[in-house]
Amino acid sequence: MLYQTLIGAWPLDLGPEDGGRLHGLLERVASWQIKALREAKRHTNWVFPNTDYEAGCDSFLRLILSDGRGKALRAVLAALVQRLAPAGALNGLAQITLKYTVPGVPDLYQGAEFWDFSLVDPDNRRPVDYRVRAAALTHLGTPAACLPHWGDGRVKQSLIATLLRARATHPDLFARGSYLPLEVSGPAANQAIAFARQHGELKLVVVTNRLCAGLLESAADQPLVPGVKLEGTALQVPAELTGAYGDLAGGRTVSLAETTPLATLLEHMPVAVLLTAP
Repeated sequence: MLYQTLIGAWPLDLGPEDGGRLHGLLERVASWQIKALREAKRHTNWVFPNTDYEAGCDSFLRLILSDGRGKALRAVLAALVQRLAPAGALNGLAQITLKYTVPGVPDLYQGAEFWDFSLVDPDNRRPVDYRVRAAALTHLGTPAACLPHWGDGRVKQSLIATLLRARATHPDLFARGSYLPLEVSGPAANQAIAFARQHGELKLVVVTNRLCAGLLESAADQPLVPGVKLEGTALQVPAELTGAYGDLAGGRTVSLAETTPLATLLEHMPVAVLLTAP
């Protein structure tokens, strides 16, 4: 669990020998570790803390992150983070898309417009630099335009802003619209989620990738599945949903046929949010 937490909390741009920032990560994970150990109630707890055991765990953590003996392991952790990051970003964009388009009321935790590597409280209560986030909003392009620089988190912010604008413009579609699961067929069908929503003549079709770590290139630098990995996989579209749509995430127009290749829909982004006006 400790190694999983280190990988999950490790910032994308943190090097294995960046002493100052490693110290910051160390202090954050040390606070998490005490909380996790005590709440597990196996060797220590809040009522009767086993301080010797806790001190041993803390020493091991410090060996990993701040001791010369942990240098090789830090290099492995940093390399693994870089390998996993594109798949993690893809999952994050898919999660945001679903959160803001499925039936229900979406929420956004403070400061989570960018990639967020916070642990449980109190780590997730750290001060948020809202000025940076507000400034970024004034320079955003479409989500697809932000994707090449996905590491800075602005593609996530752009996608959130785009979907919030759609919700504000078409409140009845998102509050009262019907929900229809759509079929995806072909060899990569299990790596996609698709559904439609409709209110009156207004239609929304959403497609996202899922479980795609195995479809990304081994040296992938983008959270985007290569089209060749989606060959033969298609979205099955009911006749009443065919036609021209605006792709909110891609900033383009897309035509849906009764059988539409997934590689076409997810050519520029790992998500497609297609909206047609009445």
